[in-house]
Amino acid sequence: MGRNKIFVIRSGKIVGILGASNKFQVVKKFIRNLDESDISKIGILMEVIEPDSEERYIFATPELLLLAGKIDIHSAVDAIVSVTGCSQTEAVKLLATKINKAIKWWTRH
Repeated sequence: MGRNKIFVIRSGKIVGILGASNKFQVVKKFIRNLDESDISKIGILMEVIEPDSEERYIFATPELLLLAGKIDIHSAVDAIVSVTGCSQTEAVKLLATKINKAIKWWTRH
């Protein structure tokens, strides 16, 4: 792991300033630190800003929150349906695809 940098991360009504070695680590740290009361304040997307370079990165939250055990599968599907307007069946298929990618991402970083 490299040196820690400071990142600003926001999703919905939650804003955090965290130190991490990279954007992936800061997302994992942010999700792990969420309290149950924070979940209702989270948006469907998470924005990570690296203040030194002002680079911005966007991450989808449902599959990451599910993977971290912060929400259940029904909540993840409902979040996808509410944003995309797709059917529950389509949302389950989309979640299955995204969770497979998220598992690879989560274990690699």
